[in-house]
Amino acid sequence: LDRTQTWWPLAKPFFRYQSRCQYMLQRGMFAADVLFFEGEEAPNQGGNVDGGAATRTDFSVPFGYDKDICPTDAMYALKVENGEVVVPGGVRYRVLAIPPVKAMTPKMLRQILKLRREGANVVWRQKPERAPGCSLGAKGDEEVRRLADEVFAAGVLQMTVSEALAKLGVGPQVVEVKVRGKGEGKVSWIHRYEPTADWFFVALPNRDATELDLSFRVSGCEPELWDAESGEITSASVWRMEKGRTIVRVPFNVCGSKFVVFRRTTTEMWGNGSRRDAETQRCGDVKVGGERSKVEGWRLADGKNDPVVKMKRGDGEKNVIQIDYPQGIPAVGLDLQIIGGDSWAEVFTLEVEANGEAVISRPIALAQSGARDTSIQFVPFPRLLTVKSLKARFKFGKTGRLHEFTVGELRPVARRRIADWGPKTFAFRRPVPEDRVPTPDDCLIRKEEVRDVSSLVKDSVLDWDVPVGEWVVLRVGSICNGRCNHPASDHGRGLEVDKLDAAAMDFHFEQYVARLCRELGDLAGNVKSGFNNILVDSFEVGSQNWTQKFEEEFMRRRGYSLRPYLPAFAGRIVGGTEETDRFLEDFRRVVADLFAENYAGALAKKCHQYGLLCSLEPYGNCPADNLQYGQYVDIPMGEFWSHTSNPYAADAGNAKFVSYIAHVWGRRYCATESFTASPSANSGRWMTTPFGIKHQSDRAFADGVNRLIYHRFTHQPWADDKYLPGMTMGRWGMHLDRTQTWWPLAKPFFRYQ
Repeated sequence: LDRTQTWWPLAKPFFRYQSRCQYMLQRGMFAADVLFFEGEEAPNQGGNVDGGAATRTDFSVPFGYDKDICPTDAMYALKVENGEVVVPGGVRYRVLAIPPVKAMTPKMLRQILKLRREGANVVWRQKPERAPGCSLGAKGDEEVRRLADEVFAAGVLQMTVSEALAKLGVGPQVVEVKVRGKGEGKVSWIHRYEPTADWFFVALPNRDATELDLSFRVSGCEPELWDAESGEITSASVWRMEKGRTIVRVPFNVCGSKFVVFRRTTTEMWGNGSRRDAETQRCGDVKVGGERSKVEGWRLADGKNDPVVKMKRGDGEKNVIQIDYPQGIPAVGLDLQIIGGDSWAEVFTLEVEANGEAVISRPIALAQSGARDTSIQFVPFPRLLTVKSLKARFKFGKTGRLHEFTVGELRPVARRRIADWGPKTFAFRRPVPEDRVPTPDDCLIRKEEVRDVSSLVKDSVLDWDVPVGEWVVLRVGSICNGRCNHPASDHGRGLEVDKLDAAAMDFHFEQYVARLCRELGDLAGNVKSGFNNILVDSFEVGSQNWTQKFEEEFMRRRGYSLRPYLPAFAGRIVGGTEETDRFLEDFRRVVADLFAENYAGALAKKCHQYGLLCSLEPYGNCPADNLQYGQYVDIPMGEFWSHTSNPYAADAGNAKFVSYIAHVWGRRYCATESFTASPSANSGRWMTTPFGIKHQSDRAFADGVNRLIYHRFTHQPWADDKYLPGMTMGRWGMHLDRTQTWWPLAKPFFRYQ
């Protein structure tokens, strides 16, 4: 495949088609129904017939369902959430199927028993008879038979996978209903999803143009047809909902394909709706975990910053709040307040049913800038509803860092506000979704109606002759976010510098680095002194979205005042959803520009003033445009982590990303924090070897890296190696220094590098 092909000049549409398909299939999460355990024997073809690609009959599922096959190690990482088996990658399955095997280890049997007792639907028709190999002997065989009896007694489904899916009421994801025209063969398909949409890629190997009626296991959404060949997106012309499914007529060209997309966020107008806030409505019963709660409903709707209902990891169905509203409440979304929780890049999933219908399934981020966030955020419904019953399920993420949090507010609201307010205002760093839901006229603030009464405030008292009507007085200010540098010794810990202010950066440098440079004199910046470079690690201290004189900078850079839009920082929509989003785009652009110029740019300038180079890893939870953030420094850096268990791993982290900066801006060096390791079973712990990391460095070189900065190399001050393993960075790093057993043999490796 290259330009010597005769059809190369005509190939652009084909490559665009492939790119569109790959883009769609790289997004979201794979949707499957059945997880098969592959068994513990070796060799193992991963569910395929030995020597070929055909699927073994005992690993097959009926048409319309999809599956994965789980290796032995991953079996021990499985979790059970709400009756579904969840793999480390996050994919969820209704059924865990165990193949008929004669031998199985007691350890695996105990894991399957644990999963079953936690609520997993286990399909297993034949008990193992013995332990594998000879190591466990007759006692091992007896233990296997005993544990197998326990597993089966715990209620496994002794039936076929098809029978189990039917018993559990799990219908097929895709069903061919009717072929209109000439068609050969069955449609090939795959289903992926994210909180706001489901999409099915369907392909038909037909020789003639054909229309196919397909039934999808999706309801409540209007289907769209996305054509990856042309890039066109159209609403399905013929479709209907029937018994909880959506039947769509899909046209196929010769050997055609389509994406059938169901977006849960629609562009349907709400209508006027009610101006009454839901908290003024009377709540009925409140249930937590299915049981009547002592919590009174008004406490979840009082707008106060107080914890009400605690959610804990591992509580499963107990992490459910159900509230009844006998009179019904017109609502376009929820107000949600989370108190506590981990403040470092953690999320949970919120699933909401209104009147028995699923209306929300989306991740809620707890990653905040500075102090943990206790603001009340708005979570939109897909349309206007009259809510009579509300059920909210809080599902903890897979990382395990978040152990508990408290719900302070949970109430339906009739007044729409900015969704995803946090990332849109750079309160914290996260991809910013586009808000496609329009705002009813009675839920927005007209820009011409915003009054600036700042000049009427004297001694903190507003003296204003208020015009007739309803007015909200909004006082806007800024405050230090309280974030301190870390990790640091007790004497080296203090508040982070204001990174949007070049003068603050200059002052900080003069009180810190410059003092050392002045002490060193001519040795500062000299390689012989060992001090010629300032290296800034990946950004891990949270976001920042304001500084002194920011208002003036915004006016200078964007050409208009931000004052009429200040209500947006309280979540209010000014002028309309699109206008508010566009203002916040300008706002984030100014923050990112100031961050890059006045932090990285100012730091590099100060380094050069004292003869130092500046190295920087331009990424993390910062309010930044990463490529812009890294463009000012002498040595842009990325990072990659070593994997002791797989010396053939071709993972060079984000090395390619920083090579863009080096190439575009003509930097001689492109560096990486290299072979970083954590104290896990797969890396670190003095197990790293030159062979184990060579392939990763080769990949980094191929990605554009030409300087490896080892993580970690620690100075060992004891010449006689009196203390071993000596100085470290705690548990972290590959531990590269002379305390390594292979250090005397490493010279050829370093010469190669």
